Amino acid sequence: MTNSKNSQIDLRQVLLIIAFISVYSSHAPAADEEQRYVGFQYSLVTYDEDGDEAEPTAFVARYGHFLSDWFAIEGRIGLGLEDDSLEVGSLDIDVEVEHIIGVYGVVQTGSIGIVSLYGIIGYTQIELEGSAHGISVDEKANGLSYGLGVNIGSLSIEYMDYIEDDYYDVTAISLGYIFRF
Repeated sequence: MTNSKNSQIDLRQVLLIIAFISVYSSHAPAADEEQRYVGFQYSLVTYDEDGDEAEPTAFVARYGHFLSDWFAIEGRIGLGLEDDSLEVGSLDIDVEVEHIIGVYGVVQTGSIGIVSLYGIIGYTQIELEGSAHGISVDEKANGLSYGLGVNIGSLSIEYMDYIEDDYYDVTAISLGYIFRF
């Protein structure tokens, strides 16, 4: 695991974009009463460093609030469930997700029956741990994150690109459940 600092975009820029969209969308109130939601996801996280991959898993909790029919602000927090091994030469390195924390803007299309599509963009901080032969290294990274998903009733399927870096990428495919209230 390599030390990195993603300086291409910072938290202030992402929050400014989300604030602009939320102010713009706040003039159109949501049509239904289900403006808030909470959800849970089981995520298969992929850590890819120069083609070498590990796929630890994580549990991610989501909370969101629709500011209009099509735009929501969402916060997430996640913790690792299981680690996975990354083989580098003859060395097996166990990779584990310590935590995922993020704030996002979510743009959702209108529903076709029980199906709706959404795009998500925001800012994530992720901490990973790599360990081998009793030595552990923690790696924190933060930056722009984006993804696409589909809601089928209360079920969600999502692809998220959490961190893109010069040295490694962290992505996830998730299956989840959403409660609207």
